[in-house]
Amino acid sequence: MSGAYGLTSNVLQGKVSTMRRFNKDGTFIGLGDAHTFNQDWYSNLAVGFGDGAFYLPRYRVDNTLYRKFLSDRSLVSSVGLGYYKAPDGHTDNSVSLGLVYYFASPWIAEGGVRFNSSNPGVIRTQQQFAALTYGRVKQDLVTARYAWGGAGYQTIATNAQLVNFKSREASISWRHWFAPRTGFLIGANQYTNPFYNRSGVNVGIFHDF
Repeated sequence: MSGAYGLTSNVLQGKVSTMRRFNKDGTFIGLGDAHTFNQDWYSNLAVGFGDGAFYLPRYRVDNTLYRKFLSDRSLVSSVGLGYYKAPDGHTDNSVSLGLVYYFASPWIAEGGVRFNSSNPGVIRTQQQFAALTYGRVKQDLVTARYAWGGAGYQTIATNAQLVNFKSREASISWRHWFAPRTGFLIGANQYTNPFYNRSGVNVGIFHDF
């Protein structure tokens, strides 16, 4: 479940997710604030907390700054900083760079890279992604995304971790408006690494108040 509330220069966001992975139930709570400085600059600050499930963060903080370019502001760059604290004690510090281009036709192209340092051990990894969206807001939006690269730590059970490994994740989602302010979302994703595979489906309803 997620929601957002718009103010003059801010959009407040909230999210509650429940899931089951590795035969363990977990709940994640996220809060965010998207702030617009002017026509060219805006930012997004997000914090999140897990309920203690080993595969969720104890807490995480992400802050991203965005800048629009070109006369029609169709190119958007971003730089972000992130911190992740896991229940087992390991931490991740990350720097992210991204670009989004909004074509005149109904296409949006996006790409980015994240540089991560995990501790203990000072394990340095890099992940990247590419995404393509087709459609128009208030009608249909279809997004395909592919991410690949390295990861420092992943906890798969109490006192059991994967360390310094490669992974890939592919997803596709369809957001459809069947009313001016209401619609549904359907998505599918698949994640793979050298140790296991995971597939999932997301189904939801959204409404703009």
